[in-house]
Amino acid sequence: MKAKFWAAWGLVHAIIAVLALRGKTSEDVTYYYKGLHPWQYLHRDIYFKGGPAALQEYPDAGTWPLRIVDVLTPDDPAFFRVAFVATMALVSGLFTYLILQLSQHHPRPEGREHWPATFWLLFTCAAYPVILTRLDLVPGVLVAVAALWCATRPRVAAFLLGLATMSKLWPGVLAATFVGHWKSRGTWVRLIWFALSLVTLGLVTVVLSGPARLTSPLSYQDVRGLQIESLAATPFILAAALRPSTWQIEYAASKSYEISGPGVEVGIAIANALTVMVLLVAIGFAGWRFLKDDWSGAYVLRLSAVLIMLLIVGNKVLSPQYLIWLGPLVAVLLATHYTRAVWRVSVLLLVATFLTLLVYPATYTQLTEGPSPLAALILVARNVVLLGVAGAVGWLFFTDASRSPTTTPAP
Repeated sequence: MKAKFWAAWGLVHAIIAVLALRGKTSEDVTYYYKGLHPWQYLHRDIYFKGGPAALQEYPDAGTWPLRIVDVLTPDDPAFFRVAFVATMALVSGLFTYLILQLSQHHPRPEGREHWPATFWLLFTCAAYPVILTRLDLVPGVLVAVAALWCATRPRVAAFLLGLATMSKLWPGVLAATFVGHWKSRGTWVRLIWFALSLVTLGLVTVVLSGPARLTSPLSYQDVRGLQIESLAATPFILAAALRPSTWQIEYAASKSYEISGPGVEVGIAIANALTVMVLLVAIGFAGWRFLKDDWSGAYVLRLSAVLIMLLIVGNKVLSPQYLIWLGPLVAVLLATHYTRAVWRVSVLLLVATFLTLLVYPATYTQLTEGPSPLAALILVARNVVLLGVAGAVGWLFFTDASRSPTTTPAP
């Protein structure tokens, strides 16, 4: 099984890499290179699209993998693209190895022994091309490993979550999952080490890039409009497909396609309110666990999945790579706490990710230049399934909380 699986893994990643590097889907990687070498593009689109502060939308720690790849390759965008894609494939390979190791030590129902690794391979296929051309795989894996190790390696887990937070911001809300009973030494170990990691990485950022880089990603988020793939934009995309002259889709300064027109400001307000609600939910669960003595590693995995899905469906911005935030965590859940509810989440997530492939790159031009009715309907279908994933994750959290994964019947 292992030899055949690794052969399939290698074939899948090779195909994804070749297709991603040959098409326009590698433009994100080229943008990374231009952001690291703006002096090579003084009169080209790096200044038009991003200005001299290109890559400022990313936290400084989030660009460290780019800098490492850049140091190890010649100053040529072609070499950089290949090296970056290879690096993301390496991250995927290391995570795959972890899933295989976990699967050997945790029982699953007959016929589901290989599902965790199979899920991850299928998810990798569905997440083409962004799984190898965007940085989101790194924080996604860091979050999954942090949730996995929070009970057994709390200091390492806290550092990994801190690194993920300083790389992409959104993982910071998951610190709420680290809160256990106030009398528990583990609670304070996790929280103190998480805080120390933030301070340490923040100081490194100040030394390397200056204090302004601590706040530039936050300033970038403030000016973002309603991104066309977000759930809040869905009714306006449908309406625009029927009456394109009423709503406009444009490439905005946020480096994403946003929709404007009647009612859009209401959509933005709703999305902002939902984002605040996610923070309140996280704080509420943290306060509850602070007084209740039944914290566990399984609770961290499940609540992390809930918070991530709330962030995805409630945000005014939604890009294909956001599903990579959840994929690694679901793979860990399948490998360590397999239940029917986890299986259901994994299947729905695969459906949502394959539909996302139809949104981008398959019909993205039709979506941004129309939208055409077909592209709009595909986007609606994807977003409806995402709501299904959110519901399944909520069901998982509330129904599996007191259930042993070894006694739950298989689907």
